[in-house]
Amino acid sequence: MGCERSKTGMYGGYGERFATKLAGRALSSNTATIGSSFAIALAWLFSVLNNPNIRRLLLEHPLDGMEDPRAKVEAYLENNKIPQLFEAITAELLFYKPDAPREYIVKYLENAKVTGTSALITEQDLEIMFGMFDITKRGVVTAEQANRALQVILGPSADLAEVGIASSAKLSKGEFVDAMSQALKRASPYKQP
Repeated sequence: MGCERSKTGMYGGYGERFATKLAGRALSSNTATIGSSFAIALAWLFSVLNNPNIRRLLLEHPLDGMEDPRAKVEAYLENNKIPQLFEAITAELLFYKPDAPREYIVKYLENAKVTGTSALITEQDLEIMFGMFDITKRGVVTAEQANRALQVILGPSADLAEVGIASSAKLSKGEFVDAMSQALKRASPYKQP
C-alpha cells in the first residue's frame, strides 16, 4: 500500500494483515468485484489507522474547532457496526470453513445487505445459557446474571437495559431468551429478516 505501518497498530495488526492479504489477492485477480473493492478499502482503512506518521501528525497538529480524528473514526466504526460485521464474517468463516472463503465473504455481504445477518446463536443456545446461569435451578436469573451472559457474547459494553430490562429484574427462561434475542438483533450489523 506504500504506507509505513506499525508492527502492532491500533488493532494489533491482525485485521490489517488480513485486509492487506485480501486486497492483494483481489488486485491479482482479473475480475473486479464488490468484494475486491471492499478488500481494497478495508486495507486502506487499516493502513491509515495504523500509520504512526499520520497518527502523530493528527495528535501534534489538531485542527482548530474539529473533533479528535481518532474519536471520529472510532465513532464511525461503532455507529455503522463495522466491528460487529467483521466479527460476524469471521464467525461465519470459522463455523462453516468454506473452500472458497473470498467468494463466501462476497456472498455473505450481498445476502446480509438484502436479508440481514444470520444469527449463530439460536434460541436453543440461549436456553442452554439460561441453565448455566440458573445455578440454583429456581427457574429465574437476575438481570445482572443476564447482563453477564450478554457481555460474554457481545463484549463488556453490552447492557440489557437497551431492550427495557430493569437492573433489578428477575427473568424466567422465556423472558431471558426474548431479552437476549432482542439484544442480539439490535447488535446485528444489518437488519434482521
